[in-house]
Amino acid sequence: MGIPNATVIDEVVDILSVLLGSSDFDSFDGIDLEAILERIRDLPPTEKVRALAVASIVVALFIDIRGNFDLLRASPNRTAHEEDLLGSLSGDNVLFGTPGNLLSYLRPGQVDYKGVVGIFGSVGNFFAARGGPRFYNERRFRNWLDACAEPSFGMDWTQASQLMGSRRRTTCEEEFAQLYGPYRTLSIFRDSEERPDPLTGRTRLFVPDSRLDDPIGSYRPAFIVAAIITGGTYDQLKQAEAFYNAAEFDNITWNPNFDDVKYGYFGNTTEMQTMLEGLQRDYPDEAITNQFQPLGQPTWADALYAGTIEPGLTHFVELPDEFPGIAFMGGWPDSSKTPALNMLEPDHTVVGLGFAPFGNFSKDALRLLGANESTILSLVDRETNSSFTIGLTAADARVCVFWSDISLVNITGFFNAGYNSLIETSDPFFSDTSYPNVVENINVGGCTPFVGPTT
Repeated sequence: MGIPNATVIDEVVDILSVLLGSSDFDSFDGIDLEAILERIRDLPPTEKVRALAVASIVVALFIDIRGNFDLLRASPNRTAHEEDLLGSLSGDNVLFGTPGNLLSYLRPGQVDYKGVVGIFGSVGNFFAARGGPRFYNERRFRNWLDACAEPSFGMDWTQASQLMGSRRRTTCEEEFAQLYGPYRTLSIFRDSEERPDPLTGRTRLFVPDSRLDDPIGSYRPAFIVAAIITGGTYDQLKQAEAFYNAAEFDNITWNPNFDDVKYGYFGNTTEMQTMLEGLQRDYPDEAITNQFQPLGQPTWADALYAGTIEPGLTHFVELPDEFPGIAFMGGWPDSSKTPALNMLEPDHTVVGLGFAPFGNFSKDALRLLGANESTILSLVDRETNSSFTIGLTAADARVCVFWSDISLVNITGFFNAGYNSLIETSDPFFSDTSYPNVVENINVGGCTPFVGPTT
């Protein structure tokens, strides 16, 4: 028995409709996996296979089920909130969001970025060997690298995963799973420290000396950039949030002042001051300078949570203890970061750009935040000397990834497209290598400076 003929997105909406529309909603205390599986077990036999398949897709997409349920549990008008949430999960919105719609930033959101940060932390801890020998088998890890790292040079993941590892009759993919799986389990459930999660407030187990607890940029220059809202526009956003939570959608008003919108940078304070001074010297009248806002050096956990959210896919983020009066709206400044990074005099600067059917993503987000058409052109126009093209030309190389023709659920295809992407550059450092996809000019808008307008 297979999944009925319907789009994956429609199937996600179907299963969420079953979950959100259950008459005994209040029984989902905590909304754990077992409760969801019990709901699936109650479905008619012909629906069970579909529901289980869709539930796995929901988990794979990090749908923020808990956040949506928390909203509905407290809702004074559950029907109105259900209709809004389910409508937001229709069509391409479930993956790409609607960055030009204010409600997209007021809902709990499709993606659980707190969970995503936990995954980043787990992988970061693994490769940093955090937790000591109780968690980490260094000898086996080194053996795996010796067998799989250099021999896989030039291969994409599909090819590299099938190489034979250091253990008999075990591929590189299988051996990695044997290393990382137990590490993640042990680091979560054994000999860990139990304390409240700063992101969720819930008590859980932490790896001792987790990378997520390190201040960003402690060991080498590292920065996360996010669009932020301050001032009167922040106050409007908080009022709109209150009306949304009360299901008083008609009372929401929105008249943002784009002067309250900045590019917030997390990183080493001294390095960010160097960046700001260099921008003021070299780009005194550009938006990339006027909107540059150093924010300080929080932990990786906070910086990742506030800086990696995708506009339109989740609720705006606040870190009130460290950054009161600031709302983080997402990490969409793209190539505008390049000139700031160049102020630290790196050997080479590379900017990555992805092409997928997102529409006018940046323009929609900018319009929502109050930018007029002239300001939008000065920021993201691809054929004039905008912040976007300044960032492209300031990079030594541009990595151009094309995702438009790849199925939305083809995760391997997305990874391989990234690995096999074109690198546009005339820098001999990149062109004088064995990498096969280096070209001097691909003439594609959004990657090649002053060529447009590929979306």
